[in-house]
Parts: sequence; structure tokens; C-alpha cells
Amino acid sequence: MKKRGQPINELVTNTADPYIGWAILFGLGLMLDVLTGGRRGLARLPHLDDIFRVAFEPAERRLNRPHRTAAALMGRGIFLQMVCLPLVFLLGAMANALATTPYVGAPVAAILVARSVGLRESWDSMRATAHDSTATSRDYRLAAENLVTVYTRDLIGNLLLFAVGGFALLLPFRFLSAVLNQRKATGAARPTSSFHRAFTFVFDVLALPGALCSSLFLSLAPMIVPGTSFSAIKGIVPVRIRGIMSRVIPLSVVAYALGFSFAFGGKGTTDRHGWLGLEHGRARLTALDLRSLTMLILAAAGFTALAVLMLTAYISLMQNGGTLR
Repeated sequence: MKKRGQPINELVTNTADPYIGWAILFGLGLMLDVLTGGRRGLARLPHLDDIFRVAFEPAERRLNRPHRTAAALMGRGIFLQMVCLPLVFLLGAMANALATTPYVGAPVAAILVARSVGLRESWDSMRATAHDSTATSRDYRLAAENLVTVYTRDLIGNLLLFAVGGFALLLPFRFLSAVLNQRKATGAARPTSSFHRAFTFVFDVLALPGALCSSLFLSLAPMIVPGTSFSAIKGIVPVRIRGIMSRVIPLSVVAYALGFSFAFGGKGTTDRHGWLGLEHGRARLTALDLRSLTMLILAAAGFTALAVLMLTAYISLMQNGGTLR
């Protein structure tokens, strides 16, 4: 007689390929975030970045002091990174083991995934900005930047890392995001602090695969979204801009697609080198621009879902010896 099992755990852990299992678990967490991630739901729980930020602040206050030289701050940042990342990796490996625990493992893991994305929270915040009669063009621009970054870093970036290594890769990524305060829409420039710059390289290495994939989907979106430009593909190779490239590239793609200009340093300058996008791009955005951006993101998300389904079907086909069963 077949024992009564744990359907969610069996779905995640008994797949023929571990990548598919992690992708399924990520999909469950994403659905949980979209359905219940509003301010009255899961958003009441702290985001993973917030947890890491609180845990990291005591060490930062002790090591990141203004009277130290830039070289000393950089050295302390590198040292702290070498200590913390292995510990967070081990914490992620423990979370991977927790995800396979009968009955409670997969639901708890799905909640952790949901609180690493925060897509619903970002969406609600953007809608609130769009309906706020007192919002300024900068508010609209920051809301647009935040939605692009959440789609790029928290959806696609998280998905790729989680599919490969589960929480063992996701948690170090979120730790670096918390250290660099990446949840805030503050442009794509590198941190001014030498201490924080020490963390930028590893963060960009982990974030770039998701940034490049999402930028590709965003550059394809004009195929089905009216009023957008096919020149979006040019944004994948930004001109004369240095910064956190995992933020520069997708923002540049969206700027080319919609004719926007995003402030490179967050606040904007009179220098053209301080802006991402076309020379004649608009920095004064409106609520209607947020609607156009929403359509672009939804189209890119559709291409994302199609790519995931095709990849999953391909992996299943290869596991069956290249024949359909």
C-alpha cells in the first residue's frame, strides 16, 4: 500500500533533476508573494535583506569609521566579506536541508523565497505612487527604477541562483544586497564608501547573470508592447557608464525602450554622463509612464515564463533519452 506522503515535498525533492525541484519551489514562493505579499499579508514579515542588514550593522559600525583611510576601509570590507560569506553559505546549506523536512519544510522554504522577492510589495508601492496627486516626477522615476530592479535582481537573479544552489547561493546574494542597501532605488553608481565598495564586485558577479537574462527579455518586449522602441537592445551595451553593472544594464535597456532617462547616481545631475538612456530621454516621468513600464515588465515576465517552460521541457526530454514519454 502506498503511504500517504507529503505532496509538496515529494513534488520538490523527488523530481529527476534537482534544478527543476528548486525551480518548482521558487515558483511556489513567487506565487505566495504575488497572492499574499501585500502590506496586509507577508509584507508584515521582514524581508531577508532587512534581517541581514540588522545582523550586519554592529560589525559595520565597528569597522566602517570615517577617520580610517580608504585602503584600510577597503581591507576591512574584504576581510569581513571573507568571514561572512562562508557563514551565510553554510546557513543556506542548512536551509536547503530544512526544505526537505516532511510537511513543514517546503512551506517554510516557500515563505523564505517569497520574502526574498517582494514583487507584490514593490507593485503596490508603485501603484500608490501612480495614484498620489502630490507625487513628483522624481517619485515616478524612482518607482519605475525600483520595479525594474525588483524584476531584474529579485525575480530573475534570485531564480537563477536558487535553481542552481537553492538557499546556499540565494542567502549570500541577499546578504550582499543588504550590505550594499540595494533594495532602495538609489541609481546604479558604485557606493562612495570604500568599505562598501569591497562588496560590489562579488555582488555584481552573482547578479549579472540575472541582469543579462532579464535585459534580454526586456529588449524582446517591444515586439508585443505598442509604443516602445526596438532600440532597447542597444541598452545591453551601455555607453560611457561605470557603476554596478547589474543595475546599469537593465535600467539602460528600459530607458532605450521607453525613451526614459534614469539618474545614474539616484538624484541626477546636469551632466549627461549622470544619466542612463538616450540623449533626448525624458527624466520627468508621469503616472502614464508607469503604466507603459508595467506593460513592458509584464511582457518580459511572459517571455521569462516561456523560457523557463521550454528549458524545463528540454531537461525532461534529455533525461528521457531524447524521446517523449
